[in-house]
Amino acid sequence: MTEDPLRCTRCDLCETRKNVVIQRGLQLSTFIIVGEAPGEDEDTHGLPFVGRSGRLLDKCLRAAGIPPEATTITNVIRCRPPENRRPTEVEINTCTYWLDNFLRARRPHLITALGRFSIGYFKGYIYDHTAKMTVRHAVGVPFKTSRLGDDTTVMPSWHPAYLLRTGGWAVEALIDHLRKARELHNRLARHL
Repeated sequence: MTEDPLRCTRCDLCETRKNVVIQRGLQLSTFIIVGEAPGEDEDTHGLPFVGRSGRLLDKCLRAAGIPPEATTITNVIRCRPPENRRPTEVEINTCTYWLDNFLRARRPHLITALGRFSIGYFKGYIYDHTAKMTVRHAVGVPFKTSRLGDDTTVMPSWHPAYLLRTGGWAVEALIDHLRKARELHNRLARHL
């Protein structure tokens, strides 16, 4: 018998969440976007990226020529950390069981990783003290990850919540990264 992801009790976040937040978008899409953690709006609605960050992400996807409904959007962790605090290493390591299974089942051609914790997850570090600086130098540069047992390509970019907090200075960069991700996804899909 398999566990029900909607009733997960693997970490303490189950005690404070309203909903487990799994995905939104096209169920079997091979164009997958992975953020960090649900916020208050996501916890309320049970869907990722439905608040201000989600509206910005959808706007950027459309500007990059990608219909948001044609993607699958999820997060590294599925339950909201209280007060939107950063997820802990234990929470991330516990919850990635679900993400690993989710991604292996979909076998994506390309994953777009948004933000430090998502990029770190695919690069193989989460709480490395150099992670913040490494992410600054990684955005927009695709890399291969062995996280899923193969050479999946990852396009790292800024998280929309970060752009909202910093005045949106890199919105055009996010649009450009999504455009590059779309082109790379299409190239990879043709070679399968």
